[in-house]
This record gives sequence, C-alpha cells and structure tokens, in this order.
Amino acid sequence: MAKKTKKVGAAWTPALAARVEQAALDQLAFTHAMEALATKGAIRRTELEKLLGGDARAKRTVDALVKNGWVR
Repeated sequence: MAKKTKKVGAAWTPALAARVEQAALDQLAFTHAMEALATKGAIRRTELEKLLGGDARAKRTVDALVKNGWVR
C-alpha cells in the first residue's frame, strides 16, 4: 500500500497546526534548558525542571537531557 502524502502548499488542518505548535514549544523548552546549562554549568534535574516551568514538557525535556548525558 502506498504511503499517503500531503501536497506541498496544502492548507493546514487544526490537528497539524497543533502538532507544529507543540513541536515549537518543545524546541523552545530544549533551547532554554541548554541556555541554563551553558550559563550555570552543572545544574540539578529538579532545578532545571522548575526553571522550565515544572510541567510535563519540562519533565520530558529534562528526561531527554538525562538520557543523553547532559544532566545527571
């Protein structure tokens, strides 16, 4: 079965717009986390989560940084 693809320039659906917005917010959280690491050097996981807002996105961001060895 052929994979269904979207046409370039097609209108965005509300679902697609929401996914893009979430991805942009995830990237922003990651950027803030890396800025904090660059500024403060070593930072505790809990402190970084709090700095990022303490929500589920902050936890996911810090989990990814821990997994990749950026934070202990």
